[in-house]
Amino acid sequence: LGLHINLVSKSGTNNLHGAVYDYIQNTALNASPFLNPPGTPKPIQHYNQYGFDLGGPVYIPKLYNGRNRTFFFASYEKINQVQQANQGPVSTLTPAMEAGDFSFLSGSQQLIDPFTGTPYPNNKIPASELSSSAAQVAKRIEQYIAPPNLSGSTNNLNVNYPNNLFINQTLDRIDENIGDRVRLFVRYHWQNLSIVGGDPFPTDASYGPTNTRNTAVGYTHIITTNLINDFRIGFNTVSSNNLNYFAVNNLTDAGTKLGIPGFNSDSIYKNPGIPSINFDTYHEAGNDASN
Repeated sequence: LGLHINLVSKSGTNNLHGAVYDYIQNTALNASPFLNPPGTPKPIQHYNQYGFDLGGPVYIPKLYNGRNRTFFFASYEKINQVQQANQGPVSTLTPAMEAGDFSFLSGSQQLIDPFTGTPYPNNKIPASELSSSAAQVAKRIEQYIAPPNLSGSTNNLNVNYPNNLFINQTLDRIDENIGDRVRLFVRYHWQNLSIVGGDPFPTDASYGPTNTRNTAVGYTHIITTNLINDFRIGFNTVSSNNLNYFAVNNLTDAGTKLGIPGFNSDSIYKNPGIPSINFDTYHEAGNDASN
C-alpha cells in the first residue's frame, strides 16, 4: 500500500505580491481543562505561527529584467508551540511502598516471599531484605519514578508535562518562460521539525527531530494545440528519530549503572536508556519506543 499526493506550489507573477502573518494562542486566553483539579494552574500553552511569502518578477537593476520571463516565489514559516499536556491522574509508588510497606493491601492481597513462599506479616518487607543487591537495583530504578503529589496508593500523581513543537520551514521556487511554449521551474522545500513529548515521569519523555528536504524540477512544453509534454522529477529526503531523555542528556550508561546482571546494552551499543519497568496498574518507567 502507498500514497501519492500531487501538490501545486505557487509561482511568482509580473507584479510583486506578498503577505505577512502571525497567529497566536496564549494560556491567559484558554479555559482550564476538564480534568484539572480545582485550584491548580492551567497548563501552559504558548503557540505562535508566523511567516511571510513574496513573489514577483526577477529584477536586477541595470542588469536583468525578468518581466514576462523569470519569476520567483519565496516563503518562510516558523511555528513555536510551547505547551503542557495532562492525561489525568496516574498511579505511582509512594514512599511507604519504596520502604517495603504494602500494608494498604491487607485484606485484599497478600505479599509472598518469593524465596521461601511464606507470607510477609502485615504485607511489610523486612528491612534486611531491602539491603540486598537486588533491592539496591530497585532503589536505583526508583530514582526514575516520579513521587506522588496526591493522596492514596493509586491515581496519586497528576502533573502537567511538556508537549512542545518547533518547526522552521521555507518553500522557494523559480520559474522561467522560454518563449510562449516552454516553461521551466525549480522548487526547493526545507523543513526542520522538533518535538518534545513529555510524560508524567520526566525520564519517559520522547524527543523527535525530523528534517525534510525536497527538490523538484518541472519542464512543460506545448508541442501543438492538443499535445503537451509535462515532465517532473523530484528528490526527497527525510531524517527522523525518536530519542529518549537519556540520549538527549548524554546519559550514555544510565542503564548499565542500575546494576542489573547482564544489562549493559546501552553502553555497548550506544543506545542510551533504562529497561522498561511495568507494575500492574502503575505507570511504566522507561521509554521502550525510543532510539
